Amino acid sequence: RLLGVITKKDVLRHVKQLDNEDPNSVLFN
Repeated sequence: RLLGVITKKDVLRHVKQLDNEDPNSVLFN
């Protein structure tokens, strides 16, 4: 749903930030 609006670049950047804060959050993406 939201992934359709967010570009791949934004997704990768968002995942990278989550990885620094909480590695488990990466599984959500």
